[in-house]
Amino acid sequence: MRVLLRVLGVLMVLQGAGGVVDHLGGSHWLGPFLINRTGLFDGYELYANLVLGALGVAVVAAASSAAGKPMK
Repeated sequence: MRVLLRVLGVLMVLQGAGGVVDHLGGSHWLGPFLINRTGLFDGYELYANLVLGALGVAVVAAASSAAGKPMK
């Protein structure tokens, strides 16, 4: 479970960072970056990608801190 959370967190960080680079780079390639493909965040793509990346870091940190604790 911890490995799954780490992988999910890393994917979130990659999606967030890649979306920020894609948005700021001006290319708007709209490749695999999910936030930039949805119309839900029109005008707020940069902020949504930053939040996604920050949440990914939090998930990785939480999974890493729980790695030393035994599961109940």
